[in-house]
Amino acid sequence: MGKYVKLMFLVIFTLAVSVFTGCGGGSSSDNNNSGNNGNNNQQPQTYSVSFYSNGGSSVLSQSRPQGGTVSEPTPTPTRTGYGFGGWYTDNNTFLNRVTFPYTVTGNVTLYARWTSQYRTVTFNIDGEMFTTVQVEYNSGIGSSMPLSPTKNGYTFVG
Repeated sequence: MGKYVKLMFLVIFTLAVSVFTGCGGGSSSDNNNSGNNGNNNQQPQTYSVSFYSNGGSSVLSQSRPQGGTVSEPTPTPTRTGYGFGGWYTDNNTFLNRVTFPYTVTGNVTLYARWTSQYRTVTFNIDGEMFTTVQVEYNSGIGSSMPLSPTKNGYTFVG
């Protein structure tokens, strides 16, 4: 019976130590809410979404936590002589257009694409090119109008 008492004492002692030290089968890091699933006051990682306007008016950056979304900046940037063509994740090639709301996965720069608002106007006389001028879209020719052509025996009427 002495062995039985010693064995029982050992089992009770082991259980008591486990209860008082908090050993529940896992490591102490299992109880520290390191995965942000508990109330540990740890702030989520925030990232910056920068807008590079490629010569247009400036646009403020937006900061959001990972998985958060940003909306399209307002007002839309402007650039003299150009129309705004959207925001892209790649500069120069403009293959990856961004749709909004845009989900933030890390720090990123979005690039503005611009399309020229100038058009080439070609003036022809008798089927041959007389001259060309660059004209701002929707503004009329105005001061860009070339001088009236001349031809012996004819009067230019427009």
